[in-house]
Parts: sequence; C-alpha cells; structure tokens
Amino acid sequence: MCNRGQKYNMSDVKIQPADALDRELVLSNYSAFPVEELSRRLNLNIPCITIGDSKKFGLLYYFFKGNIERDLEIFLKTYGARQVNGIYTLYASSSIYREYVFLKKLLEIPSIVPDISYVMHGTHFFHFRFNRAVTDEVSSMIISSEKPVDLNIERLGEFTDIREYIKWFIEDYDPYVFEIGFNHDLKLENLENLNIEIKGMVTEGTRRAIFYGQAGDAKNQIRIDSNIVEADLELPFIDILYKKFQDVRIPIYSNLITAYRGRAISRIIIPGMFRKNLITKLSQKESAEFEPEILKAEKYSRISECVFPEFREN
Repeated sequence: MCNRGQKYNMSDVKIQPADALDRELVLSNYSAFPVEELSRRLNLNIPCITIGDSKKFGLLYYFFKGNIERDLEIFLKTYGARQVNGIYTLYASSSIYREYVFLKKLLEIPSIVPDISYVMHGTHFFHFRFNRAVTDEVSSMIISSEKPVDLNIERLGEFTDIREYIKWFIEDYDPYVFEIGFNHDLKLENLENLNIEIKGMVTEGTRRAIFYGQAGDAKNQIRIDSNIVEADLELPFIDILYKKFQDVRIPIYSNLITAYRGRAISRIIIPGMFRKNLITKLSQKESAEFEPEILKAEKYSRISECVFPEFREN
C-alpha cells in the first residue's frame, strides 16, 4: 500500500546532488521550432524532458487533454502526438531537428545530468547540473563551433535554488515524488552502499549513472573526483522499471537510487498527471523473474510537501 501525503526529508538519503553536482548550465533557444511557435501563439508553458539512447535522441513534450484547445489539438494531430489516458505526448527527434544533437553531445560529458527543460513564452530552456571538475570541458563545448547559432547561454555558474525557475511547473503540473521499492535479491553484496543518480531518460541500451561514493565493479568508470564516479549502470530491476515508464511515456525528472544489503529504493519525480498511470504500471507483471509486488510504490507525495537538500536556502 502507498502512504499518501507523507513528507520526505531527503537529507536522510546519502545522495547529496547539491554538493556533488555543484554547477549549473542553463541554455535557451528562440527559433522557428514548431513547438516554440505554438508556445508564442497560444501563450503556453510546455514542459519536456530529454529522452533517447545511443542511436537516437530527442525531446518529449506533454500536454494534459483537459487543457487542450482546438488549435492545440490540431497541432498535436499534425505532428503525430500520442494520447494515453487523457495525456498527449509529443516526441521531437534529433533526426529531424538537428539542434538536439548538440544536447546529446553535451550529456556525454562526465557528471553532467539534465534537469528540467521547458518552453516558456516561445523560448526553449534547458537546465543541466554537473561537477565543478568538468567546468572547463563544459565551457569549451558551449563556445565551440558545434553549438547551434540559435542556442544561447543563459547561465553558467554555481548551482542555485531551482524553485524560482519551476514555480509555474509546480503550480500547473503538481509534480510528485515517488519512492519505489525493489524487494528482491539484487546481488549487490559488492556494494554495501549504492548511491546513484541516473543520467536522464535512456530508453534502450546502456544507461550511464553518477555514483556518489563507490562504484564497485561497474563498467567504463570515469572518476570525476574522490567521491564521484560516472559509470555504466547494469541492474535488471532498473531495466524493468524504465520499460514500464516507456510504455506509457512517463517523463522522469530525477531518479536517485540507494541500495543496501540487497534492498533498493528509487526516488523519482514525475508530473502529477502521470501518477495513476505509474501506479497502474507498477502493479502489472513484466517478467516471470520479478513478481508484481517486487516493484512497489511505497510512498508518494507532492513535491511541494518534500524537503530536499538541493533546495536548501543560501
């Protein structure tokens, strides 16, 4: 059973993103992208996430059916939006919009992870976090000839309180924090304490993650500093969890995972409109190896009721 309305104090978790990924990059894009023109024409704020794998990459936008006017409905049908349980999702691929290729290359820099992305007043905004050790690499990338002309640098510096950026998102989309438990022998004996953050929404293939502390025998490790490692993430229960998300295109804005003595917890942030879809998908059996109760939403709460160390006041 889920415990509703329970506040989370994330300072109890050993992951401290605000300290480990202590720099931020904010990029903006104002151009003739169809979704940007739509935002300008209808005065819409549109949230989105980066999504992809080693072969393809793009952005996933989403719209709640109850708020859709006729002009917007025509736009969504024209560009092939998908509707599931009253929610429209629209995927824009880098194969069509080449500018998105730059974002994919940016995410290949060690320790950089995507935060919230959105279209506001006709302008795209992309937020990223990273560790200060790769500042020079990030700086070189965003001033290189690879950067699209229309992509502008809004901010590069210390990580700040993101709540001011996403106040409208919290009010309009009512995001939730879910705590998903994995009650299975995860065979993590070589990792007494596993604390990781997955690098964005990867649909297929190898996922990369930031390991806060030790990374055990994870493959393709890149050490960022003494306490941070980026490496491949190969955990079967994560593959199953992300397949559930992919089936109904549930956007994930953060996925922090802790494991101890074979017990793992995944803490994710999703828009509130997707919470029923998520609970339904978690109850469905995906594999003979993992019974349905293995993936269980143990707690969930509105993000406005949560206490995050990365949202601490200066």
